[in-house]
Amino acid sequence: MTEAKPPNVTGWLLEEAKEKLLAAGWAVESINLSLAPQGVYEEDGFLRVARQRIVGDGRVALAVVRECRVRV
Repeated sequence: MTEAKPPNVTGWLLEEAKEKLLAAGWAVESINLSLAPQGVYEEDGFLRVARQRIVGDGRVALAVVRECRVRV
């Protein structure tokens, strides 16, 4: 049975966040990647959850960001 609210996974690594949501009975409907405008990205940079929102019964959408170095 799905909890009334999904667990808060903001700031978590994407894979860990998906596991936590699934264990609580929530499905991830979509994942949107956002990039910092001045970032220098590594191919293997980690993805972290920046925002989550409920999009339907037992479903959430996640916005993620790739960890990066900032150009100065």
